[in-house]
Amino acid sequence: MDAKVFTALRKLNGLSQIEVAELLGVSRALIAIIETERQPISHRLEQRVKEVFGVQQISVIQLTLHAINNGSAKRVILHDAVL
Repeated sequence: MDAKVFTALRKLNGLSQIEVAELLGVSRALIAIIETERQPISHRLEQRVKEVFGVQQISVIQLTLHAINNGSAKRVILHDAVL
């Protein structure tokens, strides 16, 4: 899981860095370090994120960010507008 997915997950759930840190049992400083890409998320913390937020929610965010980054989301919106 990369920093963008992690940050999007936190924000879409309406959580502050402090709140997500408490949920995951880590410091707010670690959350900030991960979100600014100064350190990758550890395997252990990634497992905890999956336990707390669920794999399905994470997968949806990953697919959405991938579509946005590849321009797929723009094509869908344009396609719908033409129809």
